Amino acid sequence: MKVLIYWPYFQHYHWARTRALSDLCARQSIAFLALALSRRSNDLHSAVQAEDYGGQVIYLDEYKGEMGASKFSDAAVLDKFLNDFQPDVICVNGYAEPLARLLSFYAARKDIAAVLMSDSKFNDATRLWHKEWVKRQLVSCFSSALVASSHASNYAESLGIPKESHFAPYDVVDNDFWFSAREDAERDYILSIGRFVTKKNFDFLIRAYGKLHSQSEEEVPKLRIVGDGPEKEKLLRVISELGLSEMVSVEPYKEPERLKELYANAQFFVLASNQEEQWGLVVNEAIAAGLSVVVSNQVGCVPDLVENRITGLTFALDSLDDCVNAMKFALTECEEMKALRQAAQVRIGCFSCANFAEAALSAARYGYNRRSAKPWNFVQAIVAFQDRRRFRIPVNPES
Repeated sequence: MKVLIYWPYFQHYHWARTRALSDLCARQSIAFLALALSRRSNDLHSAVQAEDYGGQVIYLDEYKGEMGASKFSDAAVLDKFLNDFQPDVICVNGYAEPLARLLSFYAARKDIAAVLMSDSKFNDATRLWHKEWVKRQLVSCFSSALVASSHASNYAESLGIPKESHFAPYDVVDNDFWFSAREDAERDYILSIGRFVTKKNFDFLIRAYGKLHSQSEEEVPKLRIVGDGPEKEKLLRVISELGLSEMVSVEPYKEPERLKELYANAQFFVLASNQEEQWGLVVNEAIAAGLSVVVSNQVGCVPDLVENRITGLTFALDSLDDCVNAMKFALTECEEMKALRQAAQVRIGCFSCANFAEAALSAARYGYNRRSAKPWNFVQAIVAFQDRRRFRIPVNPES
């Protein structure tokens, strides 16, 4: 069996998952290859410059450069890559981008297994019936699914992938890397991390923090918000309007080594995202680092990872007071929070890269034994035709 896994680029967590799956495949004498569009990232973090790892990571822009960029269309470059490796199973990160769809269509045409890797859930976007119908046609070729949560599993089932072919976990981080419990930690601030976009709800968090600060008789730790994005100026304006400039800092993104230090010295972590947050990997990182977490009940990793008063605290987004009370509890109820942290440390062990690798290989084997779930259909063919015309491999500046 030959297994191919695709992500557009490698962030820290992609590389950790890839390394774990590669190691597991090697132990079981399974051929493995990881594919990315480029070494460069279109995310706020820079992409991880992964090791060669025995030639098991292929960057399509570099592959194109080796072929001679002017000789082939980008779709032809992809065809040659797939014909060279000839995978038996392709693990694909969803169906939203052209290359992901082209890989799944290749699997359907060749009657090989395709594994859908997904953390999408019903309420993370407006669902229109005609778009959902098209999705079901595109997803029909997947023979199994690697899902992030119970929410994601329910949504994948609604698109036609039977529950018995679902495996988990998908959204994991390198827990060992983030672990940073230290006796000498200062624990003198509240931490939140993410893109400055609407779904992260940072303005709500700032207002809740302002109310907490005004109600507290004792000194409240500062709130540090780390990230970047289009709503930065809006957040700075809200902070100024509430007179919180001395208590709330907005800081630029930091790479994993620096973030690890931030987690290590925080009192607790808070994420106030709305229902569009499909999972929330920063919650994994915070728990792995030994922090208590306070999370909106709309975030995708609730209830699988953060159960209220069991592995963390949750609050309702329709109530500012609920968020205030959760943060107040986290600051004052030390013994209870210690118990939640201990339970969360046990729970995060289930969301490890090793468990991801086992689940991914189980999904691959399930699909390999059944091949494509259904033959390709006319919707897939039409979309693939359009995708082949539009598909572009990023320009490799070294080619």
